Parts: sequence; structure tokens; C-alpha cells
Amino acid sequence: MQYSPIPTLNHGDKISHISVKNFLQPTIQLMVRLVLTLTIYGCIPQGLPGNMDKEMAEPTPTLFGTAVKTPTIAMQTLTPETTSIPNVCVFPVDLDESGIFSEAALYRIHWKIGGDTLILDTRGGPLTLQAPVNMVAGERQLIIAHQGEIPATLQLPTALDSGGTMLFDTGSGATEIRDSNNFVHSQIIHDPRDDIDGVKASLDIISVERKIAAGGGFVIRLTTATEDDGNYPWAFENIELLLGKERYARRILQSGKVIKLFYDAEGNYSVWEGTLIKQANTLTWAMDEGVGLPFGARSATSATRADSTGIFRSEIMQELWQAAVSSCG
Repeated sequence: MQYSPIPTLNHGDKISHISVKNFLQPTIQLMVRLVLTLTIYGCIPQGLPGNMDKEMAEPTPTLFGTAVKTPTIAMQTLTPETTSIPNVCVFPVDLDESGIFSEAALYRIHWKIGGDTLILDTRGGPLTLQAPVNMVAGERQLIIAHQGEIPATLQLPTALDSGGTMLFDTGSGATEIRDSNNFVHSQIIHDPRDDIDGVKASLDIISVERKIAAGGGFVIRLTTATEDDGNYPWAFENIELLLGKERYARRILQSGKVIKLFYDAEGNYSVWEGTLIKQANTLTWAMDEGVGLPFGARSATSATRADSTGIFRSEIMQELWQAAVSSCG
């Protein structure tokens, strides 16, 4: 666009209305632009919240060389938070199907390498978990049926691998070990020490364990408080394994002779030809059938009964396991 030249004024000449308008128009436009620029600059925040001041872009040149920072706001990416699984899950259970429910709980524990004890705060009070120093570190589960008093300590066997589960019924003292694939490796009945009156400690049963082989078959190992001392003041003494309705006995006569006996469901007995191994204070029976049957043990002499354990019932442990899976996942 071309503007008309500004006329030269001589003294006494009159300025026409059109000439004044042509002279002032560019000046007014320049002033309007200046006012708008200063107004916009005054509206820009000088202190942005958080770290937005640090996220400003490079200065942008403006009229008269004034530098204005143009804010660039980075959009935050929202990442869902990981929901942590609670360490304790409490649920009701009716193990004997009596219609009366008791409390049970699943405890998730983390075993650290090199440790041999861990104090667990259970629903029944503190419980000291003990394990061999070579226990592999990792996560494990302990499911407790709170049907009796919590003992002071509970032994974790090396068979409880990382990712595995131990089930514990405080009412019977029974425990069961399962691996991460839910295969049952071991089932144990625990019995208190020194619960016999006037009978030698080699008849004091402290545990009975059924160890199940992945390829089939199982062994049952019975442990007494001490090894046999070779002293037999009675006509005989027995240590019996109870399996279902049958019994397997190791009888020692007063002469020291050992006899292996089998009792059927009707009480008829015969010499047993199966495998029975004695080592120190343990007796181990090797079995092919009856892996799901209830089991326990007892001891006696010709004069009196000595000791007896509770009965391990596989269906109770399975009920406890199913209730934990249904309630706690």
C-alpha cells in the first residue's frame, strides 16, 4: 500500500481535515499495537507452580526486544499403582463339618537367606518359626486353623520350598507341606515331649511323618524322644503305626528279640514281611498303598499304655486348603 505524501505547510496555511487524518493514522496503529503487547505481557504468570518454571521454552522475541517465556506444560502419564497383597488373610472354616466355624488365617512370609528364626504375629499370638540355616530364601505361605493354642515354636522343614505352603491345625498339631504346584510332599503329626508317666523316653513319640513320593508310594517315619536303651523290664513293648483301620507294630520281647507284626481291621495279626528300618530314634515303614488314609501312632508295654498321637486326617487338610483358596485367592 502507498501512502499519500504529507503536504508541506507554509506559515498561515490551514491544515485540512483529510491531511490530519492521513498524518495520524499510522501513529495511532503503532500505539494500539504497543498497548496490546504490554497488556498481554502483564497477564502472563511470572511464577508457575511446581516445576513448571523449569519447563519453560526458550525466550520468544517481542516488540522492543522484551523476552517473554512461553510455558510448555508436559502431560503426565498416569501409571496404575500396584496393589499389594495383604500379608494376612482371615477366613472361617468348618473342618469337621459340625456346623460350627472356627477362625483360620493365611500368612504370607518372606524368608531371608541365612536366617534360622522368624517371629510371626498370628491371630493366636506370637509364633517363632524355626528353619535350617540352609533354608532357601523366598516367599512362602503358612495357613493356620486356630482351633487350639499357638505353640511357642514351629519347625519349618527344608521340604518347604520357596513358593510352597505349610498348613497347620493347632487343634491336632498336624502339618502338611505342599509345593507351588499343590503337590503334597509331607504330612506330620506332632506330639508333646514328656507326656508319658513312668515309661522310658524311647517310647515317648514326638512326631509321625508321611513322606509321599512323586512317582507313587510313601514312607512313614516315627520319631521318639530318645534312642532305645536296650533295657526291657517288661514282657514286651510295642510301637505301633496306625494306618486307616490297620496297624503295623514293632514288638520287642524281654529277651531283646524284635518281631514285626501286622493287624487287620478285625484285630487278627500276622508276621509282617514288609520293610521297616530302625535308625537311632526313628522307625520308618515303606508302603505302597494307603497314601490317603488317616494315620497316627501309639506305644505301650505289657503292663501299660505309654503314648499316643492324634490322628492325621487328609480330608481336614484338604478342607482347610480349599477354604484358604476360596477366601484368599
